[in-house]
Amino acid sequence: ITFSLPKTQFPTTAKELFLNITWTPNKPKLYEASQTIVAYDQFILKNKTWKAPNEITICKWEINDNIVSNGILSAKICPETGALSSFSKNGRELLHSPLMLSLYRPLTENDIKDWSGVAKNKQLGFDKLSQKATSFKVKKNSIKTTVSIFSNEKKQIGTMDVTYLFNSDSTISVKTVFLPDTSVKVLSRIGLTFQMSNDFSKISYLGKEYETYADRNQCGFIRQCSTTPDQMFHSYVVPQATGNRMNVRYAKFSDGEYDLTITAPVPFQFSALPYSDENIDNAKHLNELLPETGFTIHLDAEQMGVGTATCGPSVLPQYLLPLKKTTFEF
Repeated sequence: ITFSLPKTQFPTTAKELFLNITWTPNKPKLYEASQTIVAYDQFILKNKTWKAPNEITICKWEINDNIVSNGILSAKICPETGALSSFSKNGRELLHSPLMLSLYRPLTENDIKDWSGVAKNKQLGFDKLSQKATSFKVKKNSIKTTVSIFSNEKKQIGTMDVTYLFNSDSTISVKTVFLPDTSVKVLSRIGLTFQMSNDFSKISYLGKEYETYADRNQCGFIRQCSTTPDQMFHSYVVPQATGNRMNVRYAKFSDGEYDLTITAPVPFQFSALPYSDENIDNAKHLNELLPETGFTIHLDAEQMGVGTATCGPSVLPQYLLPLKKTTFEF
């Protein structure tokens, strides 16, 4: 099928446009109405003339040891772990737990049987990482820390350089460089994780509308979505990793008055679930999941596919996540 598109005029503020195409039957049939979508596709149109807006100076940060503030926002970087341990707006705390490195996802049924051996990462203690800062440097507009990463077995599995940059537009950039030092060959994910209070369960984002993974990314459109942690959690018979969204441009978490917005220089993956990774891993049935006062957010630079190991092939090589030096920023 060949068709031509009319000339498109990009809005001056638009970095990209999304062209959605759907196919419907010409005539209604016994098993489908004429408006039933039988196929669809989406194309991303890049605005080649788009330029990032000039940064407007609207605030000045003051750094006092490990505490940074600008009169409205306040952040605290823990000197012992190198983690962002507090982030508040007008005194309202936005974090329910520190911002930490994450290399593990709750095991799926496929992970347990996958030939890649990713299930062994739990046995090696990747599900409960700890961090110890070995360097903590404070500069005019940034804090840079070098962190040793340990598994639950107290074995060092790598190092991480984290730079917190406090921008004049009242945003904070977190740049992470992870350098592995372990014999593990494959990771299930690499990114950051933290919790927010259940008060902030109003979620909006621009990204894939349904649960998607590297090898399950043809499902649905990239679009503006509104959801909650409960809605993002899919009730599989056996509790496991769920709710991931691919191709995300931003994610915002709000309590109706205050909000936290996450962006990145490139599309990223995220999930927000009402249960912690440990809670999900420990439950063999849905009724064993324990209620929590906060929900768990994962911001992933990369995540391996899910495969079909319970009844077919494992994760294909191109959808695995090999262990390597990785740089990402939010």
